[in-house]
Amino acid sequence: MSASEDRVADLLNTARSQMESGDRDQALLTLQKALDIDPANAEVREGIRSIEREIAAMKVFKRSRSMRAHAAEEVTSGADSTGFVDECIRRSQEAMDAGDEIRALQELERARRQDSENEEINRRIRAIKRHIKANNLADLGFTRLRSGDPAGAIEQAWNIFNFWPLAPGLAKLVAELEKVQAPDQSAAAVPAEDEYAEVEEAFDLDGEDLIEAPEAEEPVPMEAEAPDGAGQCIASIRERISASDYAAAFEEAESARNMYPGDSTIMELYEKLSRVVAPVGVEAEAVAEPAPPARERVAVVQPAETRVQAVRKPAESGTEQRKNPVLMIVVGVIALTVIVLGLLAILKPRRPALPDAPPLQPYSIAISVNGPEDMSITLDGVAMSRDSTGRFIAAGGDFGAKQLEIRAQGYEVYSRSLDVQQGFSMNETIDLDSLGTNTTRVRFSLLMPQGDPQPAPGEVTFLVDGVETDSASVNLPTGPHVFQAVLRGYNSLPESVLVDTPGGFDQSLALLSSQTSQISLTLAGDVEGNAVFIVDGVQVGTGRRVTHIADRGQHTLLIRMEGHEDWSRSITLGADGFSQTVSPVEIATTGRLLIGPEPWADVSIDGRSYGQTPLPPIELEPGTYSVTLTNPDYEDQTSSVTISLGEDTMIRYTAAERRQQPEVIEEQPVLPPFAISQTAPVIPGMARQRGDIHGYVTLDVQVGTDGSVTGVTVTNDPLGLGCGQAAADAVRQWRFQPATQGGRPVEVSTTVQVRFDID
Repeated sequence: MSASEDRVADLLNTARSQMESGDRDQALLTLQKALDIDPANAEVREGIRSIEREIAAMKVFKRSRSMRAHAAEEVTSGADSTGFVDECIRRSQEAMDAGDEIRALQELERARRQDSENEEINRRIRAIKRHIKANNLADLGFTRLRSGDPAGAIEQAWNIFNFWPLAPGLAKLVAELEKVQAPDQSAAAVPAEDEYAEVEEAFDLDGEDLIEAPEAEEPVPMEAEAPDGAGQCIASIRERISASDYAAAFEEAESARNMYPGDSTIMELYEKLSRVVAPVGVEAEAVAEPAPPARERVAVVQPAETRVQAVRKPAESGTEQRKNPVLMIVVGVIALTVIVLGLLAILKPRRPALPDAPPLQPYSIAISVNGPEDMSITLDGVAMSRDSTGRFIAAGGDFGAKQLEIRAQGYEVYSRSLDVQQGFSMNETIDLDSLGTNTTRVRFSLLMPQGDPQPAPGEVTFLVDGVETDSASVNLPTGPHVFQAVLRGYNSLPESVLVDTPGGFDQSLALLSSQTSQISLTLAGDVEGNAVFIVDGVQVGTGRRVTHIADRGQHTLLIRMEGHEDWSRSITLGADGFSQTVSPVEIATTGRLLIGPEPWADVSIDGRSYGQTPLPPIELEPGTYSVTLTNPDYEDQTSSVTISLGEDTMIRYTAAERRQQPEVIEEQPVLPPFAISQTAPVIPGMARQRGDIHGYVTLDVQVGTDGSVTGVTVTNDPLGLGCGQAAADAVRQWRFQPATQGGRPVEVSTTVQVRFDID
């Protein structure tokens, strides 16, 4: 290594120490000196960029703190997460009542980001997605009917019936199909009053559909011929809406509007999406349109030549009694079955009979992933199982649109929409991209104090890594970023966020009153599973991260995880908020056996080989074990060892040396080297800032005949955050007692481990 390289390495170490002590300005000057010596050094340049981003973010935060005092009248302290979820559900219901499924789905997804375990929210989301899919199939049926293909429309009616017999769009499609065959038949007499409740119950009893279907629209005029391309566009737009990709759905709707300006369905979808994907600085408050006046709804049943109209009238308040739900479902299914069978009988002379439906063929999915060793793969939020070959697999008969998602630490999230139908088969190997490979569109929204209105567009300033943005959405490379929203009269805090989703990322930023502040708790990356977050005895969230708004002052924090000890902390919440990454201690189920490294020995425990010393601590369940140490130069040693829960037990190889004739040097064993001088690693700044890091970095070390280190390779670095490089830098300064063979020093390669304990 040249003198200039040594100087740059020294400056880098100095800069790391200055960053760890919080002296960013001095660390920046030190790195600039290193850059003068080696302008092409990538590590120095990246360090300068990182420090400049942090300095810029803190300067903007301090400069704007005086502007963030709440100047409005007193408001209720804290943002009650439960109240926020209830408000989102209310707005979703209003949007659904107004026939705006897109807005209704968006409001529920906002609520799910706040409370992902809420079954009520998830059930409503499934119900709305079912509405969207049923409407999609009905639109295809109308398109085929307008293009002169009644047989294709009948096929779509069957598809809707198999998917959801009570779909509102099915009745509309059947009514249009009736007009094609029998336009001049007049309506029969209205049934008796006691029949109204039966028909009404039959169409309202689907337990999963909690949201009433919108009123039936007027039939589509038969003269308004539309090419089949319009139906395909509508289906594609609704598919993107069902996958919550509103931006792409809006772009496609805008393009379809230009191609088919006379299609009313496309125009309706475009208008709804334009209200959701609005190019403004903040998300507007959802205002539900007034519900249309109650109208009579008609369900038509026409077996052969007889048509019976059941008019659904508004229920008299307090007088209508619900009937047996099972009976009503049967009535509804039978009624719709008769409709479809009647239409098939009417249209039979025009075309051959439809073939029998083929037997159900389940789907099968098998996925292999290149890159990380540890990952999670979910299909519609359900973890996929792993087979003996390491592939992730799923199979079944729950067909429809599904979302595949793959997550791994240090990699971008892989997300893909699948249309899973009968016989669907997928067997793929997927490569994950590392963080920073792609860009994503980050869309900001505001979380205002409870009771405060949303500000007007342009009043809010959004900061990304300390730099102001021109709008409420910005393109960024994936990776860690610092976000903040600034509004005069309110307090706000910078939020460090890992942006790992390419294509689109929604980030909600909180604005605080002068009496409140923010608590952010995050599970460390090496902690598996989800936690329950509790503040002052009240659960405020579940998952891996929670942000909670609370009054300034004393609070008690608690994190609970299955298989881990409770983590608790009493804090005084001030204007700067409280943020911490937490590693709950795993409940001990084992003890550890430590074996002295000298002299080296082959280790077996109860007959099972554990390798050759030096070895890391061996995890064993509590109990008594027989430990055997062997070395050809020493007598075998067998010891009875008792392991206690959560404790370390140490033994050494103390057997007598064997007496034997000198052997040829080449045939004698090599006695491994051992460290006689060790330098502790410098803790990386990112690791110290994150905290709660515990574990080993494993390295392969080449030791010369004089005991010096001639080469270092990191073989296992589960901690990341620069720990591997710090360990390698430290080991290069170690000194060893060299390895010997027949009493003569020899050059060998050995394995060492460096432990990090960062609180």
